[in-house]
Amino acid sequence: MKAPLPPNETKRLAALRRYEILDTESEQDFDDITHLASQICGTPIALISLVDKNRQWFKSKSGITESETSRDIAFCAHGILQPDVFEVKDALIDERFATNPLVTGDARIRFYAGSPLVTPDGHALGMLCVNDRIPRELSPDQKAALQALGRQVVARLELRRTLTELQRNVRERDANEKARQNAEEKYRSIFENSNNGIFQITPEGRYLSANPALARMLGFDSAEELIRDGNDIERKGYADPAMGEKLKQALTEKRFVTGFEYEAYRKNGSKIWLSESSQVVSDAEGRTLYYEGSVQDITKRKYAEAEVLDSKRFLRSTLDALSSHISILDERGAIIEVNGAWNRFAEDNQFKSGRHRGIGDNYLHLCDAASGAFAEEAPAMAAGIRAVMAGETESFALEYPCHGPTEKRWFIARVTRFNTGGQVRVVVAHENISARKRAEAEVREAGEKLEGIINSVEGVVWAADATTANVQFVSSKAEEILGYPITAWLQETGFWRHHLHPDDRAKVIASSSEALAQLRPVELEYRMVAVDGREVWFRDRTSFVRIKGEPTMQRGLMIDITATKQIEVALQRQQAELRVLFDLMPAMIWFKDTRNGIIRVNQRVAEAAGKSVEEIEGR
Repeated sequence: MKAPLPPNETKRLAALRRYEILDTESEQDFDDITHLASQICGTPIALISLVDKNRQWFKSKSGITESETSRDIAFCAHGILQPDVFEVKDALIDERFATNPLVTGDARIRFYAGSPLVTPDGHALGMLCVNDRIPRELSPDQKAALQALGRQVVARLELRRTLTELQRNVRERDANEKARQNAEEKYRSIFENSNNGIFQITPEGRYLSANPALARMLGFDSAEELIRDGNDIERKGYADPAMGEKLKQALTEKRFVTGFEYEAYRKNGSKIWLSESSQVVSDAEGRTLYYEGSVQDITKRKYAEAEVLDSKRFLRSTLDALSSHISILDERGAIIEVNGAWNRFAEDNQFKSGRHRGIGDNYLHLCDAASGAFAEEAPAMAAGIRAVMAGETESFALEYPCHGPTEKRWFIARVTRFNTGGQVRVVVAHENISARKRAEAEVREAGEKLEGIINSVEGVVWAADATTANVQFVSSKAEEILGYPITAWLQETGFWRHHLHPDDRAKVIASSSEALAQLRPVELEYRMVAVDGREVWFRDRTSFVRIKGEPTMQRGLMIDITATKQIEVALQRQQAELRVLFDLMPAMIWFKDTRNGIIRVNQRVAEAAGKSVEEIEGR
């Protein structure tokens, strides 16, 4: 009779596939179990049978040579439907198996008993079974032993799957490391071969790194010579020291600059014009570590600009070429000149028609009377223009939205003044900063995505002060695993140390302190006590960030290995149970290695030999 399918057959087969064990080579751990099952039950045949979709496949077999049979005739297909030991005392008188080819054919199976191999999530993958060619019945002790051995099979399967997953993780980690190395090599290639000068420099003006292009720009024979001899940039580098201060102030206020232009000295004392784009690199506490960026040699452009600026025609063309919408006001606020960008913007937005849109209008009166979308910013704009006009401030700037019907736009209005022929003139320039605003939004979004990525890592990402061990950052996994709110990690002094398991605390703190003293990475395994009192095992990989050789921060990744530790404990307990069963066997049993040396005996052998088990096994 063909066995019906289990109600969870699809999930059961999926579970079987996850163990990746079908059609694998024989393994001694499993063969030992089948041999022991045969000895305990006194049967000539013992099998570890895994029930696949259309077959039963034997991971381990004792007493037969076949590696599989059809599922349609498999006793084990019936056995996986049972919660406990499934026993057929005499197959010839059991209507389910009386006509089974395994009973009537050459195999001549008359007796079958098996214990289901049930996974921790409740799926019966197959059976640990014993067969005989004569009718019989197992004793209660033999059934209990068969069940214990069945649990051993499942434990071995779990261990094997865990090891397989660990090996796969190691391979993935190695692949990620290779990708990182490739990225570093690519960056190094760009660094070495770029036409732009690339650098890292301390706030005091000392080069940390520089590429060959920057060395050539500044007249040095190599980047090494520049790093060695090209320091004290603030005193020797800038042709105008005030530009160095201005650059540093801009970096302090904005954290980055783009296209900052200044004149610098080369090694031989000649001057060169540079355009710098750079940013501040800070530690976790916001302290400036160094500046990094790139520079372009713009000397030829600057000289060309200086020559052309002598021409009024160039002044006009320059104004019209600017993307900013520029108007020039007289001392009363009336518009006396506009540039091409101003005219194009007015035309596109259906303002006044004609060549000189807005000329003659009073800019201040327009601001005072403004209504609608610009009404909120208009008073501040008028006040800023009047302050610049009166000489109360050198310049004024205001950012404001100016959304069109099909797109959102932002502008910045900059106001400056100059004197010509004893008369005050004010320049108002409106620049479209929509791209910058969108970029800022993208940067914020990228930061949120990065935080999401960190919080999705299967472990606790953390950073702490290297000296005090006070936590400065911790990912959301910490709260998910241990239950303590993130604020507790960040605000409670010594949080990590206080929540270490008391039995592990001294050893872990000592190992961490030793690693800190040597400034070397360290990997520790320890327990922490969760908010509900659970003991959670972690594998913690820690490294240190140094500045001038001194540690400032430690950071790491804590992986929850509680399940692995529980498996190890379960295996130790199961091995102890197996040893007890082994020693309780009434027969003398021993195992030899391939060189005929005795590797394991039971208590009956020791008693017969008049020695202890340890003496015989050489322990």
